[in-house]
Amino acid sequence: MSNGDRPPILATLRLIDGSLVEISKVHEDDAAALVEYADVTAGETDFLTYGPGEFGTSVEAEAAFLRTLDDEQRGLFLTATLEGEIVGIATLARSSRSRIQHVGELGLSVRRALWRRGIGTALATTALAEGRRTGVTRAWLQVRDDNDRAIRLCVRLGFQLEGRRVGVMITNGAEHDLLVMAAKLAEPARKLAQKGHASSPAGTSS
Repeated sequence: MSNGDRPPILATLRLIDGSLVEISKVHEDDAAALVEYADVTAGETDFLTYGPGEFGTSVEAEAAFLRTLDDEQRGLFLTATLEGEIVGIATLARSSRSRIQHVGELGLSVRRALWRRGIGTALATTALAEGRRTGVTRAWLQVRDDNDRAIRLCVRLGFQLEGRRVGVMITNGAEHDLLVMAAKLAEPARKLAQKGHASSPAGTSS
């Protein structure tokens, strides 16, 4: 992605008041706005794994990270913008290791003032669709056990409970578990090839 070239809009969402939310991939020029977004949202909810002032990433480091996402195999980072302001983000983090590169970890957040507007659903749906397009066949995430709205969204998107990390978050002196949920997006390419080979007529020769 060359400097100054904005990514295309992948999806839009019309809110009840008529305003339009646009979803697109990030650009390195978004680095400062994303660092500010992280600091603001950290103070709006206890459901994130970091609190106010704990994001710990400089604008320069964030811009360098965003440049690595020019390679789609490294992962995906989407923003939802309303009147030019970032109001939500979705990430799908991938490993560079070939054995697990087909797996993406979904991350999602929305500004509190815009909860229950469908922005999280639109971001997650778009992120999973883009992940599927770029070879992600399995997605997983972690969600706090008392984040009921987020859990319901995950279930609607096809995620199932796979595990529980007990007591790994402490907020306001209270321990909370993180639920591990996952969804299959598609069959891995190698598995599809094996299925195709297995269904070949018996006795055929190469």
